[in-house]
Amino acid sequence: MNILQLWEILVPTTSHSGLKYSSSVHQHWDKQVSKITGGLTVQRVVKGTSNCTTGVISEDMIPVRIAVNGFGEILEIVKITKDYYNQESVFVYKISDSAHIL
Repeated sequence: MNILQLWEILVPTTSHSGLKYSSSVHQHWDKQVSKITGGLTVQRVVKGTSNCTTGVISEDMIPVRIAVNGFGEILEIVKITKDYYNQESVFVYKISDSAHIL
């Protein structure tokens, strides 16, 4: 049995210029991440704030849960997310060291 790590990453809903990302834009990101992980769980949109170089911003974000084999995979997903959505940083956190697909 393969023991996985469960992580959650916050994906932006709008660009820096304020344009809302379409579902097809998010679906493309989903496919890129699924190539690494085999799947993901997209949650409902949540509101949050972040401290950026330009100050504190308030934005809607999409929490996405991802089961990975190790830290290297989540780092790859963070890089993809930063590049794809043109982000300075990405908020990601580990939920569990012991996730199982039974």
